[in-house]
Amino acid sequence: MRKDMLITSTIALIISLFYSFGDILYLFVSLMILIIVLRLIFLIKNYNHKKIYYIFPFPIMVLQGLVLTYTFLFRSEYLKDPLYSFIFYSFLMLFIGYVIFYTFYIKKEYSKIL
Repeated sequence: MRKDMLITSTIALIISLFYSFGDILYLFVSLMILIIVLRLIFLIKNYNHKKIYYIFPFPIMVLQGLVLTYTFLFRSEYLKDPLYSFIFYSFLMLFIGYVIFYTFYIKKEYSKIL
């Protein structure tokens, strides 16, 4: 079951990377799928090193923040179109929610390890 999910998410990652060449906001989606693929690899391989498991999404979250910042500062034509503006702000809310959820989750789980 998990291997099927890994194969499906890897295919989704490849497709989203092809779409990200035309639009910078699709890179946000492909980075989110990359986090899912890496988590599934950790689950399938049954890695026990929990410190790495909880820390590896942070560089990807930084890249997602850079994508949103680049879009806001340098690609302002996206924000003039209502559809792209809606997509941008929904990605921004998704990113903020994910960062808040993950920091509380890692604080709770990391305190169990130490």
